[in-house]
Amino acid sequence: MSQKDSSVTKTNGLSNTGSRKHGLAPEESIAFIMKGLSREFVRALERRLSAHKINVGMWDPLRLLWKEDGQFQHELQKKVGVAQPTLVTALDRLEKRGFITRKRSTKDKRYVNIFLTSSGKKLEKEILHYADEIQNVAEQNMTANEHSTLIKIMQKLHESLGMDEYSNR
Repeated sequence: MSQKDSSVTKTNGLSNTGSRKHGLAPEESIAFIMKGLSREFVRALERRLSAHKINVGMWDPLRLLWKEDGQFQHELQKKVGVAQPTLVTALDRLEKRGFITRKRSTKDKRYVNIFLTSSGKKLEKEILHYADEIQNVAEQNMTANEHSTLIKIMQKLHESLGMDEYSNR
């Protein structure tokens, strides 16, 4: 690397061209940090949900159904972002607990709609506040400006990774 090239390297490991130096330490890796954060969020949620005999795998389908009841199972699977067998397991557990029912579509028998039962709807009042509670705990040392900046950065990361040439293969 020439004298000129080394002067363009910034302290975060990025050059002015956006390329990254090799050998990034884990504590500087966005993916490493986010994976750790994700684990902490999941643990915090698991601790709260365990009193209701709900696991984290059931959480996302419930939240999506609370927002829009009666979704097709395949749509729910795409929104949750898990493999079909993983979603089926979560839905089986929710159905056994009496929180959802499955009904085959009258328009197209290949599709199954997922509906909340009255118990599933009631559960929203009992556990949805955990999302806000955990977010508040996570943000307790953060200013409103830092929160806004973090959200914008995370949205940019999401957008950039969505444009990755390998994600479209």
